[in-house]
Amino acid sequence: MVHKRLALSQEDYDRLNHDILTNIEALDAFQQARHVALYVSCRNEVRADALIARHPDKTFGVPKVTGDDMVFYDIMTDDDLEPGCFGVREPKEGCALSGAFDLMLVPLLMFDKNHNRIGYGRGFYDRYFKDHPVRTIGLAYGFQEVADTCPHEGDVPLDLIMTEEGLC
Repeated sequence: MVHKRLALSQEDYDRLNHDILTNIEALDAFQQARHVALYVSCRNEVRADALIARHPDKTFGVPKVTGDDMVFYDIMTDDDLEPGCFGVREPKEGCALSGAFDLMLVPLLMFDKNHNRIGYGRGFYDRYFKDHPVRTIGLAYGFQEVADTCPHEGDVPLDLIMTEEGLC
């Protein structure tokens, strides 16, 4: 699935991201949220972090990997990020710890019709969801949907999945 994402032309990548982010911005859950957790994209993931500059009225929390866990820190702009674990940009030292979120936008490699997701296999998000209840929306391209992700006991399904076509 990573290869399919990386094979997107710049034109398709830009168009799909525009449509997905526009769909997210139209949701009441996003419009009403004041504190949103999201990820910093890499390897042609949906550009959730583009929402930061587009919504200065919201507070955004971004994860930083610490051992086997993720800790979220509030950031204001891209300037608050630096290269981190796994080559993904993370909050710099000095950013404030995030509190409870109204909404969390989640990356994924694949998803199924039951909102199960496959990530990168380390379980960071599943462990976080178990300890921190929050409304979750996975961001994905439509081609990332599969018939069955074969979820394991520790997997936590998302509340919704947003693609370029809308909610799944």
